Amino acid sequence: DSSKAISALALLSKKAINIDMISMSPTGAGKVSLAFSFDDADFSDLMTVLSEFRKDNFDLKISVRNDNVKILISDDEMKNQSGVAEKVLSALIKEGIEIIMVTTAETEISLLINAEDLERATQIIKNND
Repeated sequence: DSSKAISALALLSKKAINIDMISMSPTGAGKVSLAFSFDDADFSDLMTVLSEFRKDNFDLKISVRNDNVKILISDDEMKNQSGVAEKVLSALIKEGIEIIMVTTAETEISLLINAEDLERATQIIKNND
């Protein structure tokens, strides 16, 4: 449930593990999916914390991907435009860039992609301004 997800976030905070791009959503039957990005340097500490958390929450499923990068697209004008995220996502997907996670705000789009795709993705985004 949501309280367990918040407890997991609290443990990460207590251990000074910086996370961002947090996505939390219900999956049914009182369960919650929690996804976030973190610095690869924190991997060992993160796995230790999650293993500790799992002792009391044995149904916790952990899936980790590394070698990712975050691209932040920010422009104050986005709050007055619709379809910006769709345009960016469509262009990247069309060119075979895997989008691992997306978070948005009124003036920002954050994308988590494979590190090996960074240069190509940056060029695609610049070409679709």
